[in-house]
Amino acid sequence: MSFESAFTYLLAIFLFAITPGPGVFALIATGMNAGFRRCLAMAVGMTLSDVLYLLLATFGLATIAEHWGEVFGVIRVLGALYLFYLGWKLWRARCRAQRWHHPVGLAAIWQV
Repeated sequence: MSFESAFTYLLAIFLFAITPGPGVFALIATGMNAGFRRCLAMAVGMTLSDVLYLLLATFGLATIAEHWGEVFGVIRVLGALYLFYLGWKLWRARCRAQRWHHPVGLAAIWQV
């Protein structure tokens, strides 16, 4: 691995680690409820697990891409299809929510 690749990977892991998520709220709740020691242990455990997860995911996908290029292509296409599916569901949910807030419905709009 070149220095540029390692630095980019380190930066990505760092950004992933500092991005707030449910773990941050769990840390705050643990700190307020149980104190600093338990919160520190939880923070160290969460950081180690995040780094381990990212390492395994990255090296696993890199291995698949290097040895089985066709399989990696299928994984990329499936990932893109999954994102389109999530977008479709979000769009449909938004359309349903807008329809719910208009009690007159579309029939009244077309009769104008």
